[in-house]
Amino acid sequence: MRRNATTRPERAERRDRPIVGALVLVFATLAVASPSGAAASDPSKTCRADGPAAEALLPTVDPIVQRWLGEHPESNMPGLAIGIVAPVAGQPGASQIALITCGVTEHGSTEPVVATTRFEIGSESKLFTALSFADRILAGAVGIDDTVQEHLPAGVVAPAHTCGSSASTPMSLLDLATHNSGLQDDPSNITWHPRNDPEGHRLYTRTLLFDAFTSGFAEPCDALLFDPGSGYSYSNWGFALLGTILADSYRPGEAIPPYRVMVDDLVIGPLGLTSTEIAPIPAPSDLARPTCAPNADSPCYWDNDNAFAGAGGLISDITDMSSFVRANLGFDPTISLWPAMQLTHQPLGAGPDCGTCMGLAWAITPPGSGTQLSPLPILSKDGSTWGMHSQTYLVPDGCWGITLLSNSNEPTSVGDVGVGGDLVKALGPKAAAGPCAAPTPTTTTSPPTTEGTGADPSTAAPAVAVVVDPRLAG
Repeated sequence: MRRNATTRPERAERRDRPIVGALVLVFATLAVASPSGAAASDPSKTCRADGPAAEALLPTVDPIVQRWLGEHPESNMPGLAIGIVAPVAGQPGASQIALITCGVTEHGSTEPVVATTRFEIGSESKLFTALSFADRILAGAVGIDDTVQEHLPAGVVAPAHTCGSSASTPMSLLDLATHNSGLQDDPSNITWHPRNDPEGHRLYTRTLLFDAFTSGFAEPCDALLFDPGSGYSYSNWGFALLGTILADSYRPGEAIPPYRVMVDDLVIGPLGLTSTEIAPIPAPSDLARPTCAPNADSPCYWDNDNAFAGAGGLISDITDMSSFVRANLGFDPTISLWPAMQLTHQPLGAGPDCGTCMGLAWAITPPGSGTQLSPLPILSKDGSTWGMHSQTYLVPDGCWGITLLSNSNEPTSVGDVGVGGDLVKALGPKAAAGPCAAPTPTTTTSPPTTEGTGADPSTAAPAVAVVVDPRLAG
């Protein structure tokens, strides 16, 4: 059933969970707005600092954001929330989180974006899927090199090579988690591309996901752009498969893949995140309204709660996403998920910038490659839905990270060539900061074993193909 555009029911009471971690210096709310003058009274043109840490950064952040906020050809961004995590000088293990919110929850509204405004995070959901995968690996529930085939129902066959290839390489779960599977971006039996189908994600079942290996292809091998494990090409399809396979393994026998339960039990709950969940249908009142493209039905909510959820079904707010960034930087290595987070950060596959530039969902950008936002290595992930875009950057060596949530419909608006990249260049560390915590497991111990993956973090892999599916061009 399509959502009534005028009805936004209140969300049920948020779960009362402890916040995990040691010392987090998140300062009390202090409403500090910029710019001055008439614009200061217009929330659509104003950035607001949430506490002293954010107030100190606002003079740098505000002019950068103002280049992108509002209706511009490059952004079309009514609202933006920014969380910046940084170390506290002289206090090993301590961090400060600066929250800055800008603009409004939808074009034409006077409701300001606040720290509890939620946004669709799209493909940043893959970070939660990958972390669930890492946790299940370390628990011995699945193997990092398990083949996809061994987790499929009887009668469903995953392609092992491209048409005409003499190779026969079983597709692995690791291949799915690193975009090295060879699967195209989206399967051919989806209904939400290029124009949105309001019920497309919700009605995309496990059966359709598995049928996609043959649906629309002359042969199953036509589903592959290259032999599994031999190249890189971003694949939503691969992460939808991974999320569904993991969820079915976690709690078998459910009519709908229990991704919601799995990610809540394994990641959201242990991290104490209280605003992150699979997007409820209909939309909760604290969810920003998407900025829909001209060719999209409005409101163009993503509603991704079925078999494709592992590729992009979550919503969150800037408070939760900043806590997620802090945890990934290792300020508190005693949290239960820290070993799994370390595993997601390892160079385990070919990426867009080099032969070992993909972690589990995280893209790894070495210094001197990519868009060169930082002199230090960067881990990053973006997210896109029909009307919202997000971006997260980690600079682990600098104990620094930034996460951005927006209801812009322009995919570049918060990324490398948008406000996110501008803020990394302006605020990011220029030199290593030393251990984020004392001691820091990433510098004193070996990461969780990756034996059998073929990845050697100390040795660059041979050059591999970076494939762009021509069917998605333009």
